[in-house]
Amino acid sequence: MARSFGAGERWIWRWVLLPGALPAIMTGLRLGLGRAVTGMVLVELLMVSDGLGGLILTYRGLLKAPPLYGTIAIILAEALLLVTAAHWAERRLTRWARTPKSPPYPARSTR
Repeated sequence: MARSFGAGERWIWRWVLLPGALPAIMTGLRLGLGRAVTGMVLVELLMVSDGLGGLILTYRGLLKAPPLYGTIAIILAEALLLVTAAHWAERRLTRWARTPKSPPYPARSTR
């Protein structure tokens, strides 16, 4: 439709295609971040002896519960921060795509 009104390739990408795909892109990023943090911890636990996964294994082996739970809390805080930042960016960049909130009360009939 835009091309029939004389829009160029750059204009179509900027104002039609990217805004249409942005909600799905941002949702994918937000969901992917959560899985990335999970994968990072699993790889560090199974393959790498350094990093946060190594700390978890070390504290577990030494039976030091407070540092173990502290390390897990740091990982959870990092994941929560990343997912919250992605959610904020999604809401900020796709304001136009949100559906309006329904009223808290049912609509009255005018009969």
